[in-house]
Amino acid sequence: MNQDLIPRLTSLPTEPTNIIFTGVAGTGKTYRLLELQKQYDEPIEASWESWRVQQVSHYGWCEVVCGVLLLEDRLMTVPEMMRHPLVVDKAAANKRNENINQTLWVQLNKHAHPESVTVNTSQRSANSYFDKTQSSQWFLLDEIKETLRSQLSELLSLYEEQGKQPDSQELVVSRSCLVSFHQSYGYDEFVEGIRPRIHPQTGQMQYEIQQGAFLELCAKASNDPSHRYAMLIDEINRANTSQVFGELMSVIEPSKRAGGATPMAVRLAYSGRQFMVPSNVDIYATMNTQDRSLATLDTAFRRRFEFVTCYPDSSILIDVEDKAGDSVNLAALMQALNQRLFTLFGAEAQLGQSYFMGISDTAQLARRLYRQVIPQIIEYIKLSAMPAQIPGLLAQVLYGQGSGGNQLIDDFTEITPSLSLLQTGVKSNPQGAHGSPIVHVQASAPAGLNPEFIAAATVNTELEKGTKGANVYLTAKPYQLLYASYLSAQEL
Repeated sequence: MNQDLIPRLTSLPTEPTNIIFTGVAGTGKTYRLLELQKQYDEPIEASWESWRVQQVSHYGWCEVVCGVLLLEDRLMTVPEMMRHPLVVDKAAANKRNENINQTLWVQLNKHAHPESVTVNTSQRSANSYFDKTQSSQWFLLDEIKETLRSQLSELLSLYEEQGKQPDSQELVVSRSCLVSFHQSYGYDEFVEGIRPRIHPQTGQMQYEIQQGAFLELCAKASNDPSHRYAMLIDEINRANTSQVFGELMSVIEPSKRAGGATPMAVRLAYSGRQFMVPSNVDIYATMNTQDRSLATLDTAFRRRFEFVTCYPDSSILIDVEDKAGDSVNLAALMQALNQRLFTLFGAEAQLGQSYFMGISDTAQLARRLYRQVIPQIIEYIKLSAMPAQIPGLLAQVLYGQGSGGNQLIDDFTEITPSLSLLQTGVKSNPQGAHGSPIVHVQASAPAGLNPEFIAAATVNTELEKGTKGANVYLTAKPYQLLYASYLSAQEL
């Protein structure tokens, strides 16, 4: 990571900030977004009632009506439902105090039993939950009660045994929005678009212009100028940024924000209203520089952001021990592989630290190497080598073979064949990529991997317990060999 920018990320900025975290896969870019989100969001102590209203906001009106009838378990009129604490909380969550009775009537009629003789409506849903008596008292259908009680258990628990609830709960005031870009992500989701919705009173489908994630955040920031807000975008280069941002490309620049040196407003495509980005909104994003299939950011867009490179960080990795107490230095292992990948293919071929995190024993290390690390290395080799060269280049990455440095390691397949992750029978060929000799490995196992190593990496948990002493690939020695030449060179 750029060292000069680290202090700026330990506290909230005081001026508009646009930053993109770049780097190869596994270097903690998304983790940094999540840590930033914690800095912008504010946990506060709230009364039980306030916390309950926030929880109810996540449920729709139909679920609320079902919840009321489940809680009361009796015939109820609409006026009685309106006075129920659950309906009162839902109205408060939606900031509504009018036409609540009409909303309840719409939900009850819409989801009434199709063969009801007391409910007369043509706008019925395929899902039926309710029916009513001749005196307009509503009830839940018996056949759906248990299913609803299971689905709405969390909602019901908010109102059952209310006297036993705590006086307060921790409530998070959200001042951030996290989205993940993908190839079909567009302007409609990010800025604004025309979307269908069901009218709460009539139950009819209608279309209206709705704000996207960024405009919603900006609206909250405009109404709260004393706090900073953050737009967090994961994998920004997976989408077409010019299409996603649209006319906002011109106004996200710090100097063009409201209150900036040259404030600028643009007319939004759908609503036609004038819009200016608030000065208390910061934009953070991540960008994977390793995947060549992803879109590159155009020059105009790049100019509006600062770029912070996240480098592989081996300092946070631990040693893992086998049953005999021998340890594998995961930091040295990652450094050794990355040094060889850098030499052969460049900086973008390196592995991030997340590939080696969460490993607590040699069995997990074997699985991680087989299922994630080695496949990732092979995929990058494929970008610059012929298929016949893959086994040899893989040997060079794993052991430094053919680098001319350590004769002991160059001949490891003859001296310690039982410890190699690759199959034996290795012979060099001077026609490798970058002028380096390549190694031909028997192809009976995937990518020329040793069948015993594959067995150790794929054995199930129960079998593993009984074979730890039998399979050498459940000990530290085969993995120490992966970085032996690297440590020898460091000592010179």
